[in-house]
Amino acid sequence: MKTVKTEARSAAVILAEMMEVGEFLPGSVRRDRREKRRADGSLARYEVEPRLNCVVGGVRKDIRIPKSAYARAVELTANYRRLKALFRELEEAAVRDNLPDGAKKNS
Repeated sequence: MKTVKTEARSAAVILAEMMEVGEFLPGSVRRDRREKRRADGSLARYEVEPRLNCVVGGVRKDIRIPKSAYARAVELTANYRRLKALFRELEEAAVRDNLPDGAKKNS
């Protein structure tokens, strides 16, 4: 869900949109498959529990989640990506709103 930038939005509008995002889950989620060679030489493929990759206590970890929770985890991580994009836009709006036009660093 991307917002098309047609004009610069105010910080208040961006903050209001951030409040509407709702629940989120930082990180990314992926499905995982395994392969096993059978005694007859054929290859068996099977799906294992999906993994959530996120930072916990400053360390990046893979956390297994139940297969039934995969769809919800995908939705929540998409909300997190949306929130991060809105935060970047908020930072740009703060710079635009709080610096006078043509402001330059003195040499």
